Amino acid sequence: MRRSDAFLAKWALRGGVRGDVEPPQRVERDVQSRPSTGTIDEHRGAHDARALRADCSDGLLDRSARRHDVVDDQHAFGGCQREPAPELATSRGLAPLGVDRTHPELSRDFVRQDDPACGRAGNGFDIECTRPRGDRRGQLFRIRGMLQDLELFQVHRRMPARRENEVSLTQRAGFAEDALDVRGCDRHDDYSARVKIHDVSLVLRPDMVTWPGEPPPKIEPLKRIAKGDSNNVSIVTLGDHTGTHVDPPLHFIEGGNTVDKLPLDVLVGPCRVVEYEGSDHISGRWLDAAGVPKGTERILFKTRNSDRWNDPSSPFTRDFTTLNASAAKWCIDHGVKLVGIDYLSIEPQGPEKAGYPVHNTLLRAGVVIIETLDLRAVEPGEYEIVCAPLKILNGDGAPARVFLIER
Repeated sequence: MRRSDAFLAKWALRGGVRGDVEPPQRVERDVQSRPSTGTIDEHRGAHDARALRADCSDGLLDRSARRHDVVDDQHAFGGCQREPAPELATSRGLAPLGVDRTHPELSRDFVRQDDPACGRAGNGFDIECTRPRGDRRGQLFRIRGMLQDLELFQVHRRMPARRENEVSLTQRAGFAEDALDVRGCDRHDDYSARVKIHDVSLVLRPDMVTWPGEPPPKIEPLKRIAKGDSNNVSIVTLGDHTGTHVDPPLHFIEGGNTVDKLPLDVLVGPCRVVEYEGSDHISGRWLDAAGVPKGTERILFKTRNSDRWNDPSSPFTRDFTTLNASAAKWCIDHGVKLVGIDYLSIEPQGPEKAGYPVHNTLLRAGVVIIETLDLRAVEPGEYEIVCAPLKILNGDGAPARVFLIER
C-alpha cells in the first residue's frame, strides 16, 4: 500500500470525520480498491506523494456532537507546508465542495476564535483571527488524491462572521429570546431573568367597572369538557372600550383612522412614565416643569387613579385625574405620538369636557390614546412599551394588552 493510501486508511479508521459518514470497513475497502499513485499521476496529472505528511493532516475536521463542522487540528492551519498540485479534478471532488479554483484555501472565517489554532477564546467566527505561527492559511484541499473522499463532507463554501443576535457554538447556542439583549448562554435563559415585564392592563371580568351605560363583559360557556365536550370554549361579549383599551381617531372623528390601521411603530417603542401627585388635572404648565426629556414620543401618566385598581370592581366615579386642554396641546407641540392615562377616560369631567378638547386635540393630530391603565406597580422612568389592541376591522376602539419592559 502506498503512502497516500496508508494515510487515507489511517485517517478513516481514526475517525477523521465523526457523524453521518461511511463506516471504517467500507472506507478501508475503498482505499484498497483505489488506483495506485502511478495511475493517479497518469490520469490526473498529480505529482508524486512526497508532499503528503500524515502527521500534519490527522483529524482535519471533527464533526462534533452538535453536528457543526469545527476545526480540530492546529497543524492543518498553523503552518503546515504542502507542495501545490497543478491541477485538481472538479467533476467529483471540487464541485460538491463548492470550490471554484485550483488551489482553494480555507477562508479565515472558517476558523473560530475559540479554536485552538487561534490560541485564544472567543465567540463566533472572526475573520481577523491571528494564528500563532504566521499568517499562512490552511491548505486543506491541496492534498492530492483526497478530494474524492472529501465528497462525504458537507462543507459550506463560506461561514459568515458572527452577528450580534447570535451566540457561539461552544456556548451551546441557546436561542436568544430577546434580540435586543442577547447574551451568550449555555441554556435557554428565562427572558424574565434579564428584564422585568410589567403587565399594566386590567383583567377582563364580569364585575369590572365600565363607563356608565356600557355593559360589563359577559363570559358564557359554549362547550365544556365537564359536560362531555372535547374542549372548553366560551362566548365573550364586551364593548370595544372596555377595560384597558385604545382610542383611534375614529372614536371622535367621523372618517378618522380605525384601530386596525394604527401604525405599529407608535404602539411599540421607548416610553416614559410620568407621575403626577396633584388632585386637579395635568396642565401644560406642569409639564413644562416636569422634566420630560426632549424627544419623548410616548408618555403614560401615573396619577392617584391607579390606587383605585386595588378594588377593580369598585363603582365608577367622575372624580378622577386626567389631562386638560393645555396638556393635550403641550403633547402635540412636543411631538408626542402616544399618551396613556390610568382611568377610564383621558377627558376631564364637568365643564372642561365641553367639546371634548383633549380627545379632539390629540386624535386630530394622530396621537394614539390608551385609557384604563393599571400603573400601581410601575415607578416613574424609562421603559419600552408594547401595546397590542385587538385588530378589529374598522374599529373605533379595541381592548388591548399592554406591557412595560424594564431593563
